[in-house]
Amino acid sequence: MISFRLSEAEYDRFRELCHARGIRSVSELVRAAVNVQLQEPGRVFQRDLESRVADLENRLDILSAEFSMRDRTNTGKAVSAPSE
Repeated sequence: MISFRLSEAEYDRFRELCHARGIRSVSELVRAAVNVQLQEPGRVFQRDLESRVADLENRLDILSAEFSMRDRTNTGKAVSAPSE
């Protein structure tokens, strides 16, 4: 037996998901989710990782653009970013 705590809002979302998918209980929902994870361990985490990497790349692009604009303003000329 495994138990864990959920906030009231989390529990309500789980129950809504159960109802929408025709699942009898939150326990059954969690059991099914864990089994999917055991069968395909990289699936969920890989998508999450890819999303986080894409977000970091976007943030780096924004920072690079901000630094480039700042350098142009401070020196009156563009400064190129180091190449890889």
